This record gives sequence, C-alpha cells and structure tokens, in this order.
Amino acid sequence: MKKCLFFIGVLIVLVGCGLPIKDSFQMYPVGENVEYEYHVYKNDEMWRKEFTEVLFHQGNEYFQKVDWNSEDDSYLDEYIIHQNKNGVYSAYVERYDDEVGANAIPYDEETFFEMEPYMMLKLPAKKGASWTTGGAEFKMTHKITDTNATVKTPFKTFKNATEVSYTFGEKGKGVRYYAENYEVVYLEERNNEGDNYRFELVDVRDPDSTIE
Repeated sequence: MKKCLFFIGVLIVLVGCGLPIKDSFQMYPVGENVEYEYHVYKNDEMWRKEFTEVLFHQGNEYFQKVDWNSEDDSYLDEYIIHQNKNGVYSAYVERYDDEVGANAIPYDEETFFEMEPYMMLKLPAKKGASWTTGGAEFKMTHKITDTNATVKTPFKTFKNATEVSYTFGEKGKGVRYYAENYEVVYLEERNNEGDNYRFELVDVRDPDSTIE
C-alpha cells in the first residue's frame, strides 16, 4: 500500500463545539533536495527502506521522488503532492526501474485533479473529521482521532502531531501521524491477511535547514 504523506499543522484554534483544529500548515520545509529516510518493518522484521526526496516545489505543489529498497527489489516512484483549502492530496506520476526521469513539471489544479489523487488529509484538520478514498475495489475510511498527539520515532519525538486512523477491506486498519515540516513520521498497519507493518522516520538530510 502506498504511504502517502502528509500534513503539517502550525495554527490551533477552538471553534464550534470546542474541538481543536489545524488549518494553517506547511507541507515540507522550504527548500529542494531534502531527503527523508524511513524504515519499514513487516511483522517486526526489517522489510525495506524508503528514501523520499522533494525535487522541487512551486506554490502549494511539491514534486516528490520515492526510492524503495529491499532484499527483493528496488525501484523509484514519482508523486505530486498538492494542497488546497479542502485537503492535502497525493497523485502517482510514474515508476522507474533505475533513474528518475526528467519530466518533473508543475501541474495546474485542474490537471492535477484529473489524475484522481488520493486525499491524505482533510482540511481544516479537526478531530472527528472523516473522509473516504478509493473505489469499490479498495475503499479506505479515514478519521482524524487526535490533533495534539506525541509520537516517538528513531529520528526524534514529535509533539502536536495529527493522528489519522483508517480502515480498509474486511480487517485492515492502521494509524498514521503527520508532523509539522516532516509529512508522515510514523505509521502502524495491520492488513487483511494479518500482517503487521510499521513505518517510521529515521533521518532527515538537509544541510540548509534551520528546523530542529
């Protein structure tokens, strides 16, 4: 399953029934060629590594390269991450066996939504907000269950993270966490076959970053 990333929240206000929401955020630090390293475990054993790099961004759109590595295979994927007032979305662009192509071009919003993107996060991020993705073959239901979570990763402990719980199929379920300036930092999932997966941020390499 694609690990799709990702929410950054910086403004918390109280509205309506008093539930906290986050409606102002930055997907990634401003800057290009920032690399995020993740480790993915299957049933508590190292399964593969993932290296996500922001190749460039323009306005509210980010072009992302994902390099998957395991003992069985290795490949590169490209995604576009887009945000507007309604949510944060991810669209799959292309897969390469060896090198990332040179076709990284900006997309306008109309063209982007013609690609049938996946909604990663509904905005504003309010506790209790829910949405669905996928068609009849792979429907997923997502719900924001916390906007002030603390989550520990090998890279660092994140506070004020946004927690999204989700279900899919007959038995599949999981929970993922978005943190300011880092997209998804931690994920746990149990699929329909009973396999358990853990996805966690291990390192961030950005020599120009001022984020601590």
